[in-house]
Amino acid sequence: MQYKDADLELHHTLTPAPSENNFPLHAHNRYEIYCFLDGQGYYTVEGHDYPLTQGCILVMRDGETHKLHISPEKPYERIALHFAPSLVEPACKEALLSAFRGRPLGQRNMLPPSKALDRVRDMLLRITDGSVPPDEARNLILAYLPALLYELSRAARVKADTESLPDARPLVGQIIDCINEDPAAVEGMEALEKRFGFSRSYLNRTFRQSTGVSIWDYVILKRLTAARKAIQGGIPAATAAKDAGYTDYSSFYRQYKKRFGLTPEEEKRQCGKNRNPIT
Repeated sequence: MQYKDADLELHHTLTPAPSENNFPLHAHNRYEIYCFLDGQGYYTVEGHDYPLTQGCILVMRDGETHKLHISPEKPYERIALHFAPSLVEPACKEALLSAFRGRPLGQRNMLPPSKALDRVRDMLLRITDGSVPPDEARNLILAYLPALLYELSRAARVKADTESLPDARPLVGQIIDCINEDPAAVEGMEALEKRFGFSRSYLNRTFRQSTGVSIWDYVILKRLTAARKAIQGGIPAATAAKDAGYTDYSSFYRQYKKRFGLTPEEEKRQCGKNRNPIT
């Protein structure tokens, strides 16, 4: 089952012979509820590794980078729901989106097994069972969305109450935290070598093993994601590029189109017509 429009996407997918190459590091401009149903692997979110077990749920907010590490030995089945937070009633946002917003990047993405998560999984399976005509899919998803978010917020509160954040992050996580402080301020590898006390080759090798990309590729992804969010919020493309750390607009333009499949100007026009900005 698959449904997609400007601010909502849902798919229930089975990949018989998955290849990790088909699941590169990425970030969305919407929020994601991810339900792992079958397979063997783990998910890396902002440098934090989460082993995947049947029925587990992960939540990611906009701009939160993540990468799947999947074994080709088993079929891979999952359900993923992407939604713009603007679909949630303003009066309910603080409560219903707490699982996404009430935590640092890359922390508490995976929620512990519970009856609440069983209900989330069951609802996702019910939505994607194929019993509803395609032209009614959006209404069905929107009808279930508040209940899904309510159950997730309950599970997130339990996890926050019973689990403290780790005292120290692994090296890859520390590098990601450094980049997330201000992607525009990361000027090159020399500063990272000094900060962490390792050569750039070691840093890049360790980073690539976890994320699948080099450190600089990650910086570019973060800069482009920040610029896209700004453009969707009405900021002029040139200003968004400069604020994201680009001094050469032509370089930004090429990278933006390559990453997102449309130019900054096309992005802005589409936002004006039918896209809801991240709020």
